[in-house]
Amino acid sequence: MLIKEFKEVRKSLKKILSSYKRENETISNEFLVRTCLLENISFQLPATAADDPWIGLREWIRNSRKIFSSQTAIKELDAKGNVAVIGGYTAQSEAIVKYIEFESGEKLNLYFGKAEWPQMPKVNKLLYWILWSHACMPFVLKCLFSKYRANWALLIRELNDTAVFMYWLKFYQIKRLYDFLPYELESNWISWLCFQRGIEVVKIPSSGPLATHNSILISDKIVFSSPYHFEELKVFNHSIRYKKILKWGPERAFQYINRYQREKPISHPKVLGFYSHASWVRLSQDHSDVGMNIPEAEELLLKDLSRFVTENPNYSIRVFLHPREKAKDVLNQAVTYYGQMLGKGRFHFANFEVPTTASFEEAEIALSAFSTILFERLFCGYKTMIGNYGIPSFPINGSDLNHICFGSYERMSELIVRFSLVNELEFFEQTNLVDYLWNSYPSWCHKS
Repeated sequence: MLIKEFKEVRKSLKKILSSYKRENETISNEFLVRTCLLENISFQLPATAADDPWIGLREWIRNSRKIFSSQTAIKELDAKGNVAVIGGYTAQSEAIVKYIEFESGEKLNLYFGKAEWPQMPKVNKLLYWILWSHACMPFVLKCLFSKYRANWALLIRELNDTAVFMYWLKFYQIKRLYDFLPYELESNWISWLCFQRGIEVVKIPSSGPLATHNSILISDKIVFSSPYHFEELKVFNHSIRYKKILKWGPERAFQYINRYQREKPISHPKVLGFYSHASWVRLSQDHSDVGMNIPEAEELLLKDLSRFVTENPNYSIRVFLHPREKAKDVLNQAVTYYGQMLGKGRFHFANFEVPTTASFEEAEIALSAFSTILFERLFCGYKTMIGNYGIPSFPINGSDLNHICFGSYERMSELIVRFSLVNELEFFEQTNLVDYLWNSYPSWCHKS
């Protein structure tokens, strides 16, 4: 019964919110969950929500409407059993399900589409709404004064979503849950609740650094899709709790890796590929800042690339747009933006219709300030560099990624010239990045 589940979830939240860090004691799981809920960054609300004292009231109104509406957010798959995944939109489910089934070797039975959540079960909605409203009114008031008002506002949503989600897990008798959204604020709260119900949790972070959104992970198993994750584990060993680590390939690898396994396309010499993170678009769309100086780093990288091809005219620049920049309402702005940053006629765009993962060979060396595509490119065996201007926390000290990082024009120029003189195998050997190649991953090492 949903109301019973709601009461249990509300009780757990009270315990979490009352937890605190005791000096000289191991940090509790409850305190880590509390930190995620109240301090972590989320993209579910615009950046301006942090300055909006009425954001809590707005969230209460929005979620009140959701409770009384009817929508579908659960997709039953062909297989029968008790294994499920929570992901984004149900329209994205096919690729996610194929990825997990390929790497795990087991069939999934249910897909929960959190982007369309919640799918309300049959319940006395008025009674449920009264209970939920009573429980979340303190959060509405917190939003009036707290500097963490965006997080308190999201708790209004998360309290309902989590209660409903735990209801469906029980309804379908789920025994194993793959969490494709471990960066969501309530992800570790869900893990904590699943542990109490005997449900195994497997979290699947993206290939990007854990430091951005996943420095706190509580799970039975955690999937690492980059050797850098193993390096980060040493730094976050106090806040990443697990029983077993799994090494899987990048989440979309099975869609494109065949292109690079047998007859790998030869890269275009002297072409420098700029892989965009679309920071300028994110800023214009009021996205929350992850605090890694990425917008500034991207601008500095573009300026240095422009200078480099001016001083070295035998090189050229090819810009690979981020999917956000390819949107119909943004594309013209993107063309103008890069024309201003790089100078008209001094660069070319990669084909807008071709995914970057299907055109790695179009640049001999790819450069980016920050993007998960970098790890996918390394996975496929192509030269890659990272412009970590003003990002001292990435990579961590001692990481092999430091061999391909630069924070100045001089360092960038040095690396471009050096890597242009070696082939791709020599690049990986000299930088000690061989473990990033596809044939070092368990699911791929025997496939060629």
